[in-house]
Amino acid sequence: MDANNNSTPGTELTAAYQQFKRALKSAKVAADANKLEYLTFNECNYGNQQLGADRALGTPSPCTVIDEDTGKPTSMVDGEDISNGKPDMTHRVKLNLNPGALLGSLYEYKLDPNKNEVPFSNSGFVDQGVVASGQPDGLTDPKKVMNSWATPAIKPLNDYLNKWFFANK
Repeated sequence: MDANNNSTPGTELTAAYQQFKRALKSAKVAADANKLEYLTFNECNYGNQQLGADRALGTPSPCTVIDEDTGKPTSMVDGEDISNGKPDMTHRVKLNLNPGALLGSLYEYKLDPNKNEVPFSNSGFVDQGVVASGQPDGLTDPKKVMNSWATPAIKPLNDYLNKWFFANK
């Protein structure tokens, strides 16, 4: 979306994603206080070499992968520096692609929870729940509310989708 700078939808997506990143930290505090698991989001896969210091909770700095030959972490893959996110070979725009990738996964979940692609890298994520509700409704394990689609951290992106994609529903 025009590098998310020149239109209201693009600007609002950038703002919603920043709110999501802040909300992840708040959700972690609430989860820790109640001894619950919480959501993290690794931005490295769609960072497109554009990640700065303000990384989502769960994003390593620098981004690394395990080198197949040495078995050690490296930030170089096929001669490309991935320390600020893996480069995207399809989209040449110099932009962090995480807002759109995450929004697409949330969109798919809202359309059909059985056909979505889960964007969260931590193994404890529960691909269930009423989006951004903060409630255990729809979860097989109510203790996983902060590590599922029900986490309130998703609310800024859910509000964005409701405004721009589901306005007539």
